[in-house]
Amino acid sequence: ICNIVLNIVLFLPFGYLAPILFPEKLDRYWKMLCIGFAFTLLIELLQLISHRGCFDLDDLMHNTIGAMMGCYLYKRIISSNWQKHRRNA
Repeated sequence: ICNIVLNIVLFLPFGYLAPILFPEKLDRYWKMLCIGFAFTLLIELLQLISHRGCFDLDDLMHNTIGAMMGCYLYKRIISSNWQKHRRNA
């Protein structure tokens, strides 16, 4: 269970920061899903090729979930801040 939580927590910042860096590219959840999955797959393949660690499908799934959760948090925070700003204007 510790490994699951760690994989999710480690990819929360990726999911949160990616839409900040590329807002026009990552405007939909499915795009973040694809980017999170592709980045995790790249990491897992590099581990497989370099023999540093092992290719693990669970890591692929949990890292992608972490990226999606980070993206969700970003969208919720930005959305709530935008609505507050709109009410105050």
